[in-house]
Amino acid sequence: ARTSVILFHKPKGYLVTRKDERERKTVYHILPPFLLQEGWVPIGRLDKDSRGLLLFTQDGTLVDRLTAPGGCEKTYEVEIRGRISDDDLSLVLQGVSTSIGILKVHRVTKKREVGPKTQLEVVLREGKNRHLRRIFHALKDPKFHTP
Repeated sequence: ARTSVILFHKPKGYLVTRKDERERKTVYHILPPFLLQEGWVPIGRLDKDSRGLLLFTQDGTLVDRLTAPGGCEKTYEVEIRGRISDDDLSLVLQGVSTSIGILKVHRVTKKREVGPKTQLEVVLREGKNRHLRRIFHALKDPKFHTP
Protein backbone atom coordinates (compact mmCIF):
# COMPACT_ATOMS: atom_id res chain seq x y z
CA ALA A 1 0.00 0.00 0.00
CA ARG A 2 1.22 3.47 -0.84
CA THR A 3 1.46 6.12 1.83
CA SER A 4 -0.03 9.49 0.99
CA VAL A 5 1.12 12.72 2.58
CA ILE A 6 -0.41 16.16 2.23
CA LEU A 7 1.72 19.26 2.77
CA PHE A 8 0.02 22.25 4.38
CA HIS A 9 1.33 25.69 5.31
CA LYS A 10 -0.20 26.44 8.73
CA PRO A 11 -0.85 30.13 9.34
CA LYS A 12 -0.50 31.77 12.76
CA GLY A 13 -3.58 31.70 14.94
CA TYR A 14 -4.70 28.10 14.37
CA LEU A 15 -4.41 25.14 16.72
CA VAL A 16 -3.18 21.79 15.41
CA THR A 17 -5.93 19.61 16.84
CA ARG A 18 -9.05 17.92 15.55
CA LYS A 19 -11.36 19.72 17.98
CA ASP A 20 -10.95 22.37 20.66
CA GLU A 21 -13.20 22.42 23.73
CA ARG A 22 -12.94 26.22 23.87
CA GLU A 23 -14.02 26.45 20.22
CA ARG A 24 -10.84 28.17 19.03
CA LYS A 25 -9.87 27.94 15.36
CA THR A 26 -8.12 24.72 14.34
CA VAL A 27 -6.33 23.81 11.11
CA TYR A 28 -9.32 21.62 10.25
CA HIS A 29 -11.41 24.81 9.87
CA ILE A 30 -9.34 25.77 6.82
CA LEU A 31 -8.44 22.34 5.42
CA PRO A 32 -10.73 20.47 3.03
CA PRO A 33 -13.43 18.64 5.07
CA PHE A 34 -12.43 15.21 3.72
CA LEU A 35 -9.20 15.34 5.74
CA LEU A 36 -11.12 15.29 9.01
CA GLN A 37 -13.80 12.91 7.72
CA GLU A 38 -11.27 10.39 6.38
CA GLY A 39 -8.98 10.39 9.42
CA TRP A 40 -6.01 12.39 8.18
CA VAL A 41 -3.78 13.40 11.09
CA PRO A 42 -0.88 15.83 11.43
CA ILE A 43 2.66 14.52 11.68
CA GLY A 44 3.82 16.64 14.60
CA ARG A 45 2.52 19.99 15.76
CA LEU A 46 3.12 23.71 15.59
CA ASP A 47 1.78 25.91 18.36
CA LYS A 48 -0.98 28.44 17.77
CA ASP A 49 1.44 31.35 17.42
CA SER A 50 3.67 29.58 14.89
CA ARG A 51 3.35 29.21 11.16
CA GLY A 52 5.02 26.72 8.87
CA LEU A 53 4.89 23.41 7.04
CA LEU A 54 2.78 20.59 8.47
CA LEU A 55 2.42 17.13 6.98
CA PHE A 56 -0.82 15.15 7.17
CA THR A 57 -1.25 11.41 6.58
CA GLN A 58 -3.54 8.47 7.31
CA ASP A 59 -0.52 6.22 7.99
CA GLY A 60 -0.15 5.80 11.76
CA THR A 61 3.15 3.95 11.37
CA LEU A 62 4.63 6.91 9.51
CA VAL A 63 3.38 9.29 12.21
CA ASP A 64 4.98 7.13 14.93
CA ARG A 65 8.27 6.84 13.05
CA LEU A 66 8.60 10.55 12.36
CA THR A 67 7.41 11.83 15.75
CA ALA A 68 9.36 9.39 17.94
CA PRO A 69 12.21 11.11 19.83
CA GLY A 70 15.15 11.18 17.45
CA GLY A 71 12.91 9.89 14.64
CA CYS A 72 13.80 12.73 12.30
CA GLU A 73 15.28 16.18 12.45
CA LYS A 74 12.92 19.16 12.36
CA THR A 75 14.21 22.46 11.00
CA TYR A 76 12.71 25.74 12.17
CA GLU A 77 13.26 29.31 11.02
CA VAL A 78 13.11 31.42 14.16
CA GLU A 79 12.99 35.19 14.35
CA ILE A 80 13.88 36.85 17.63
CA ARG A 81 13.89 40.48 18.66
CA GLY A 82 17.37 41.81 19.24
CA ARG A 83 20.80 40.32 18.67
CA ILE A 84 21.99 37.00 20.06
CA SER A 85 25.61 36.52 21.10
CA ASP A 86 27.78 33.55 20.23
CA ASP A 87 27.79 32.73 23.97
CA ASP A 88 24.00 32.52 23.98
CA LEU A 89 24.07 30.35 20.84
CA SER A 90 26.50 28.00 22.62
CA LEU A 91 24.20 27.91 25.64
CA VAL A 92 21.24 26.98 23.42
CA LEU A 93 23.31 24.05 22.08
CA GLN A 94 24.47 22.90 25.52
CA GLY A 95 21.08 23.19 27.19
CA VAL A 96 19.04 25.87 28.90
CA SER A 97 17.21 25.34 32.19
CA THR A 98 13.49 25.95 31.64
CA SER A 99 10.30 25.45 33.63
CA ILE A 100 10.05 21.91 32.20
CA GLY A 101 13.71 20.95 32.55
CA ILE A 102 16.83 21.32 30.43
CA LEU A 103 16.07 21.98 26.77
CA LYS A 104 18.58 22.21 23.97
CA VAL A 105 18.79 22.19 20.21
CA HIS A 106 20.75 19.93 17.89
CA ARG A 107 22.04 22.74 15.66
CA VAL A 108 21.59 26.49 15.49
CA THR A 109 22.83 28.87 12.81
CA LYS A 110 22.56 32.64 12.76
CA LYS A 111 21.18 33.37 9.27
CA ARG A 112 20.96 37.16 9.27
CA GLU A 113 20.28 40.26 11.30
CA VAL A 114 17.56 42.48 9.87
CA GLY A 115 16.81 45.73 11.64
CA PRO A 116 16.17 44.94 15.30
CA LYS A 117 15.66 41.21 14.66
CA THR A 118 17.86 38.14 14.27
CA GLN A 119 16.88 35.21 12.10
CA LEU A 120 18.09 31.76 13.12
CA GLU A 121 17.85 28.29 11.66
CA VAL A 122 17.32 25.77 14.45
CA VAL A 123 17.32 21.98 14.15
CA LEU A 124 15.68 19.77 16.77
CA ARG A 125 15.87 15.99 17.03
CA GLU A 126 13.05 15.93 19.55
CA GLY A 127 10.76 18.71 20.61
CA LYS A 128 8.79 19.40 23.75
CA ASN A 129 5.74 21.64 23.91
CA ARG A 130 6.80 25.21 22.99
CA HIS A 131 10.43 24.01 23.01
CA LEU A 132 12.01 26.96 21.21
CA ARG A 133 9.88 29.62 22.89
CA ARG A 134 10.82 28.18 26.30
CA ILE A 135 14.54 28.20 25.47
CA PHE A 136 14.65 31.82 24.38
CA HIS A 137 12.40 32.93 27.23
CA ALA A 138 14.68 31.14 29.73
CA LEU A 139 17.71 33.10 28.57
CA LYS A 140 16.25 35.75 30.89
CA ASP A 141 16.82 38.55 28.39
CA PRO A 142 13.50 40.26 27.62
CA LYS A 143 14.60 41.04 24.07
CA PHE A 144 14.48 37.31 23.18
CA HIS A 145 10.88 36.75 22.27
CA THR A 146 9.73 35.08 19.11
CA PRO A 147 7.21 37.38 17.45
